[in-house]
Amino acid sequence: MGVLLTVGLIVLFRERLNRQGRLSRAASDNSYAAYVIHAPVLVVLALLIRDIHLYPLLKFALVTLIAIPLCFAFAALIRRVPGVPARPIGLVRPISPMAASNSTDGTLEDC
Repeated sequence: MGVLLTVGLIVLFRERLNRQGRLSRAASDNSYAAYVIHAPVLVVLALLIRDIHLYPLLKFALVTLIAIPLCFAFAALIRRVPGVPARPIGLVRPISPMAASNSTDGTLEDC
């Protein structure tokens, strides 16, 4: 049953849900920057909420609901700053495994 469910979901997503909307495209474009800045954002939010007396799971939910949009908003702002690359430096031009294996002198060739 689990295998059938897994295969069925893969087929469903491949055939019917393979489009990218405006919001998911923006989230995709800003995902790496959001990943890089999420730790300090979480620390600041946790420090701001530490004196509020709530059940810890509610604090977690509150910080999560605030942090996710905040991280992506900061990421979008950071990517608009002049001089900040649109993509991370290491991901601008990936090296294919074929180029690395075809090198005869042990150096990596540009693709």
